[in-house]
Amino acid sequence: MPQSVIDRVNFMAADQPRIITFLDKHGMEIGVETEPDVINPAETVYELPGVVGDISQIPGVDTASAIEDTAVEDCNKNETDGKMNDRINLPDTHRDPPIVDDRGNDIGNDLNPEFDDSGVTTKERSNERTIPTPRKPKLPTETVVPEQSKRIWKEVQKYVPSMKGKTYGYTAAQISSTEFEPQIIEMVLTQLTLKAAIKMWGNEAEAEMKQLHWRNTFKPVHWSELTSKQKETILESHIFLTKKRTGEIKGRTVAGGNKQRDYIQKEDASSPTVATESVILTSIIDAIEERHCAVIDIPNAFIQTVVKDKKRRVIIRIRGMLVDMLVKIAPEVYKTYVITDRKGNKQILVECLNALYGTMVASLLYYEKFTKSLKANGYEMNPYDACVWNKEIDGKQCTICFHVDDCKISQRTKRKEEVR
Repeated sequence: MPQSVIDRVNFMAADQPRIITFLDKHGMEIGVETEPDVINPAETVYELPGVVGDISQIPGVDTASAIEDTAVEDCNKNETDGKMNDRINLPDTHRDPPIVDDRGNDIGNDLNPEFDDSGVTTKERSNERTIPTPRKPKLPTETVVPEQSKRIWKEVQKYVPSMKGKTYGYTAAQISSTEFEPQIIEMVLTQLTLKAAIKMWGNEAEAEMKQLHWRNTFKPVHWSELTSKQKETILESHIFLTKKRTGEIKGRTVAGGNKQRDYIQKEDASSPTVATESVILTSIIDAIEERHCAVIDIPNAFIQTVVKDKKRRVIIRIRGMLVDMLVKIAPEVYKTYVITDRKGNKQILVECLNALYGTMVASLLYYEKFTKSLKANGYEMNPYDACVWNKEIDGKQCTICFHVDDCKISQRTKRKEEVR
């Protein structure tokens, strides 16, 4: 197209708004089909209305700025013909939407290449787009001291029982309703551990350990000799001492059988006991027939019961002072089996050859042994109660009722000593 035609069109359309041209990041008009080859922006020649030749040859014009803002900045007014020097005044009612580049930055009003809406020139606006310098972090002027806790610490006090619970109230009511002397009640209810008993009464637990040794209750074993099941079912041992009304100190060694509840069913370890109705009925018969009665207790009932079945035997762990007592009683038996734990405490593993208090099967083993002895002496079990046995002696009935190791024996004889 001749240049004269272009100039004439520009002169006639000077008071009309320009057609907005949108460029991509390479400076090309959006919507214009281009070759698929890679475009080199440096070699691309851009044509602007009213400008002849390459815009890079015009003095005072930055090519990159002209491509980005889609406008030509005329810095030398003397060299131009004056046709592009007039500012294009847009109608007041017309507002074009803001134009942003691919980074979201506002590129200003493209209708006026020299000024934007705020009156700032394009060159000044391009200078304002410089990257801001990073701010230096503010260093604390004062050292921050952590705030101390304002909690008031109180000294730990020993526990003092209130004696106001349901259990204490029930026990106090039972004691207050009796006519016994306070000293007797204290003897009955007092049961101390080993350390407390030694501190109060002296070392009286050695007699209990001697009895267990003389009856061949313990068989020491090494840890390596045990099976995996035996290692998992080792029980702890405890000893309690109490003072009888006669002043005698009684000790009782027990095993912590609560661990056996995990692998022994209650039905397999329950021992029969005499029914309350059986005790009342036999007492009525004793009164009507004027029988002589005897109430006895079998001493060391469980310890005298030998466990013949190896599957029913238990392994217990003895610790502390009891180990020293066993070594003192029989050093040739126990000394080589004493070991020390991580805390430096002595302990020894023993296999119980006899029934021991605290184990779940102890009472059942004793019941089997006791009833076997009764049957061997001619007694017959009552079909209504497994703990009531009868025997005919000299034509007269002898009845025995027992609850574990406590027995009541009655028979009609001339003398009480003849009850057998």
